[in-house]
Amino acid sequence: MKALVVLRYLARIPSAILALLLLALAVGQGVDVAALTPTESLMMFFMFVLWSGLIVGWLRERLGGILILAGFAGFHLTEWVTSGTVPSAWAFTLFPVCGLLYLLSWWLHHRSRHTAAAN
Repeated sequence: MKALVVLRYLARIPSAILALLLLALAVGQGVDVAALTPTESLMMFFMFVLWSGLIVGWLRERLGGILILAGFAGFHLTEWVTSGTVPSAWAFTLFPVCGLLYLLSWWLHHRSRHTAAAN
């Protein structure tokens, strides 16, 4: 069980930092939603889904992990389809790591409950 707690916080701490960073960037940049192109609006939607997953994962790990990975995939797919490239900054790799850690934590917790119930 100790490993599960450690894994949970390995997902939660970076996700909290990333969520705050994204919020600070959005507020600091002063996103004008009315001025966004349709492509930018779609990308902002996927970034919001990703951001929501970072927050939701604290309480519902499976849903949070799914939202993070779906938002990440949608954002990158939109970028790739519209420009032929994907964001290459190293920080972008932290998002799916948080999503996968949330899902792994959920899976281990789910598995340990079923193992305990079977015994």
